[in-house]
Amino acid sequence: LPDPEKTRRNTGLALYMLGQLVGGGLLAWLFIVMPAVSGDFGLFGLMCIGAVLAFPACTLYLTIPRLLDRYDPEPWYALVGCLLWGGIAACGFSATINTFVGEAARESLGAQGADALSSVISAPFVEEFWKAVGVAGVFYFLRREFDGVVDGIIYATFVALGFATVENVIYYAEAAGNDALPFTFILRGVVAPWGHPVYTSMTGIGFGIARETERP
Repeated sequence: LPDPEKTRRNTGLALYMLGQLVGGGLLAWLFIVMPAVSGDFGLFGLMCIGAVLAFPACTLYLTIPRLLDRYDPEPWYALVGCLLWGGIAACGFSATINTFVGEAARESLGAQGADALSSVISAPFVEEFWKAVGVAGVFYFLRREFDGVVDGIIYATFVALGFATVENVIYYAEAAGNDALPFTFILRGVVAPWGHPVYTSMTGIGFGIARETERP
């Protein structure tokens, strides 16, 4: 690779690793350290149940973007990087911010108002922003591997599936503790597993259109 491009890739890798470390630390703090400190060890068993349901389903979902991408496949390292960004960094930052917004709003709006604020305003903007950061990273730092709209959709789908999988672990764990696991699994894992990929693909399409034009 030319030196400027190699420098850009190395910079992107450094920022990627930093984001993963911080996001992973935030996930660990929220779902490992805090439950352990509070003595809620039962949550760990529930999250194992969630993982058993969420991760195998993700491998099934991944066959769809791989089929769409079969004629001009993207490099495996870029796809794995997108998947891990969605599942670790994007989830960690989003969960922390959404939790903070919910707790801050609970005092002034009450439990019901805080839930509405988190789900209607905070979550959509926060989650889509952090997922979009992963797509933007490929667009800017791995420009050779980002050719157009289809690539944008593929990268966005991988980021979103990583995000949705880890998010499902959390939702399934909460549902298992409230005797609502079958309903939650059918709703999130069967009826609407493509919500996050569809949302983030809109961002991917935008970057893809930008990649296909030379206009600033």
